[in-house]
Amino acid sequence: MAAAAEDDPNPVSGKLEAHLLEQHPWQKPEIAAVPIEMGSAGCLDWIAANTEQAK
Repeated sequence: MAAAAEDDPNPVSGKLEAHLLEQHPWQKPEIAAVPIEMGSAGCLDWIAANTEQAK
């Protein structure tokens, strides 16, 4: 079960989840977060170039 917004240690993830739930066509889409611990150099380079770390 999701934490209440005021208890969310990462408000960015709460905002992202709210956006996905509002915009996704499915009534209950799967939303999960997993750490990336390993990957190919090209993939990890692409992720680093195209994302920014949450503040």
